[in-house]
Amino acid sequence: MGQYLKKTSMFGGSLSRKFRVSDGQEYRWMYRSSSEHEWCVLDCNERIVAHYDLRPPDKPVFSMSGNILTIYEAYVGLAV
Repeated sequence: MGQYLKKTSMFGGSLSRKFRVSDGQEYRWMYRSSSEHEWCVLDCNERIVAHYDLRPPDKPVFSMSGNILTIYEAYVGLAV
């Protein structure tokens, strides 16, 4: 996994990683970079490309986790 997700800084923790995708651009996977989302993928211009949200604790648990990965429509081609 380390060959795909690189640390964003030499002494940085594992809560921010960078990776390159099929369009040749570098993206960052960051924990709590936005107050609205648990994890976000940001492009080189700091725009949110995708985000991952946990099920709110007050919502009931069914046969699925309730956690949601959202990929913005303009970037859906990168997810294939």
